[in-house]
Order: sequence, then structure tokens, then C-alpha cells
Amino acid sequence: ILTIVILTIVIITIVILNTAVLTINILNVAVLTIVIFIIAVITIVILIIVIITIVMLTIVILTIAIINIVLITIVILTFVFITIV
Repeated sequence: ILTIVILTIVIITIVILNTAVLTINILNVAVLTIVIFIIAVITIVILIIVIITIVMLTIVILTIAIINIVLITIVILTFVFITIV
């Protein structure tokens, strides 16, 4: 009778421990997925910000270069006009 009681107690404790481990594993998986999702979102946002900044910088550099070319052509044309006149 004692052995049967001990066996039932052991089986019950094993079942309880297994359910606890399973719930902990499920919680771990959920936390991991949430963390991975958050990291992915942050990396995507950083990438978008970097791309936007690069595009803005290239636009600014191009506009400065175009302005410089226009100014240089104006100066050259004025010199040519003065030399002709």
C-alpha cells in the first residue's frame, strides 16, 4: 500500500513538474518571438532612417554641385562677354 501511495505521489509530482516546464518553455518561446520582433522592427526603422539621411545628403550635394556649376558658367560667360566687349 505504501509503495502504491509513494508511486502515485511521484507520478503526480512528475506530471506537475512537466506541466510547469512546458508552460515555462511556452513563455520562453513567446518572449523570444516578441524580442526578435522588436529587434527586427528597430533594425528596419534604423535602416529606413539611414536610407533617408543618405538620400537627403545626396540631394544636398547634388544641389550644391549644380549651383556651383551654374555659378562657374555665369562667371565664365561674364568674362567672355567682358573680353568680347
